[in-house]
Amino acid sequence: MNLNTRFRSTAALGVLLAALAISGCSDGGNDDGGTTGGGTTGGTSGGTTGGVTGGTTGGAGATGDLYISFDAGGDAGSTDVYSSDLSTRRSTFNTGLNEGIVAFNGTLNAVGVIAGVATLRQISNFPDRGGMAYNAELDDEVMFPTFREPKGIALAGVTRNQLIVGDAAAAEPGTDLPSLHLLTTLVGLANPRVVADIPESLAGGRTWDVAYDGTTDRLYAAMTNGTVAVYDTFTVRGTLAGVGGPLPAPSRTITPGRVSGGQSSQVSVNLHGVSYDRASDSLVLSDVGMAASDSDGALFVIANASTASDVATGTGPAIVQPARMIAGPATRLGNPVDILLRDGNLFVAEKINGGGQILRFNAIVTATGSGDIAPNQAVTTASLNSVGGPESITNAD
Repeated sequence: MNLNTRFRSTAALGVLLAALAISGCSDGGNDDGGTTGGGTTGGTSGGTTGGVTGGTTGGAGATGDLYISFDAGGDAGSTDVYSSDLSTRRSTFNTGLNEGIVAFNGTLNAVGVIAGVATLRQISNFPDRGGMAYNAELDDEVMFPTFREPKGIALAGVTRNQLIVGDAAAAEPGTDLPSLHLLTTLVGLANPRVVADIPESLAGGRTWDVAYDGTTDRLYAAMTNGTVAVYDTFTVRGTLAGVGGPLPAPSRTITPGRVSGGQSSQVSVNLHGVSYDRASDSLVLSDVGMAASDSDGALFVIANASTASDVATGTGPAIVQPARMIAGPATRLGNPVDILLRDGNLFVAEKINGGGQILRFNAIVTATGSGDIAPNQAVTTASLNSVGGPESITNAD
């Protein structure tokens, strides 16, 4: 057996073992990646933002803290640590990336684009490095030239050795762009490798954010066409696709809508954030509407999410009617680009209304009523000296 054959066999064994041990973990979102340990691109994009704007209270994050990524324009990006009551920015770290983030076991996974190439950076000992920046000697970097615009990211796998990444590139006529990626750490390999790429034609749209339920191996993918693609047994099917099986297609879709006078209609426009509450089996979605508007955002709560599916209701399109819909000027929702469910409350990363805010809506899945409902708390990120607009929000681990 030559070296190449042995490598292929090891890789196949790795994905098969992963397929047999997928569930039991919940999240908080091509070809093999490129260089690791801070390839040639890593060091140049770090800049000095982290050290200059870092809070004076940097250090290990407290239990319950929030990690929030910020988009400062271009390739510039950072992740700030906020206290759970949104009163304090504890620190900032210059990741050089400005899209989705997720943390586990002291490592922050961050995605974005550097010099036109989709990139994943894994920041080690993140809670203890406030005021610092990406360091090629301490952190890992993997570049994926065939990804386009990585957005939301989620962890999966029993040992959280898998990553699910949404991809929402602008349309290119005649090109079937990627919409969703499954990455894994294979047996004998340290760096994340791509197991399956799901194109837009199969996904049914561009995936902006993902929420994964490890108990059932179910993925909820929020798409920019206003629809949620639901994938049952996602990582099992995706892992098997890595050894020659078919790519996983959505099991069903959820399209928020309403019925008036016997006529159904879609009310969602451009879904971005998605978060799942297993205890109540509820899905919460954020809709940015028109990207240029700072006042047309919305939130939807979908009941019985694990079995919800579009059905013909009335004479219009097949829809799912939300249990709650929150929209209007009092909500402060303009571009709610990401959301996080925690202890029954919803934290919203609002990118442009008020120059960028973090909003909190209490008891989002248990409260009743829809309409123009004000958040229970609203904090402008500039008031805490964050730079740029909030892009992604996740729990500190």
